[in-house]
Amino acid sequence: MALSEFLRNLRIGASLRLPTVQSHASAGDPAAISRQLARAALWLTPRATEGFDPDDFPNLTAEQQRDLQDSVARFRAIAGQIPNNAPANGAQLREGLESFNRILEILRPYVEDTDGEKVLQILMEMKLPDFVVGAYCESDEDSSGDLVLEIWLIVKDEAVKMDDFWRRIDVVRDAINDRLQQEKIERWWHIHVRTVSEHLESLAESEL
Repeated sequence: MALSEFLRNLRIGASLRLPTVQSHASAGDPAAISRQLARAALWLTPRATEGFDPDDFPNLTAEQQRDLQDSVARFRAIAGQIPNNAPANGAQLREGLESFNRILEILRPYVEDTDGEKVLQILMEMKLPDFVVGAYCESDEDSSGDLVLEIWLIVKDEAVKMDDFWRRIDVVRDAINDRLQQEKIERWWHIHVRTVSEHLESLAESEL
């Protein structure tokens, strides 16, 4: 895996963990905690760090190198304990988040995306339907070479079976478009939809 793919997976994981970072706002709310545990499947996976090679970061100090390798190892160990057919438990969520946050802290100069993070924060402030379990935004070049914002909505697998699913998605898209225009986001953006399974498969494909 190329370094660029590894860093892209980290950026996606960083976006998808954000509602969990804000978990203090939902302390004591069983429904909110349950949603956070289910959402962890989107980022608390060994695939989020697949392709890591410490030699790709020669500018880090020796201490940072050791810290990074230890954090990646801890994250993979925790993520590897989670069965495919069950969500993470509270301890796994906390420990995985701690390790992942440390990885991101060390590699922040490599993964920061100011415009993408700004749009993501706007999305986090919006009331999205329950079938949208995650969202992320990243800067990317379009076919003309211009930088655009690619917004991905990750939905439950079973949601696509709803008769009015795409009508509901159109409503969500319209709401996001209106909000971004109100916030005067200057760059062009595109909104895409992907199921949880498709998201995890996309990470697996980048391992090849």
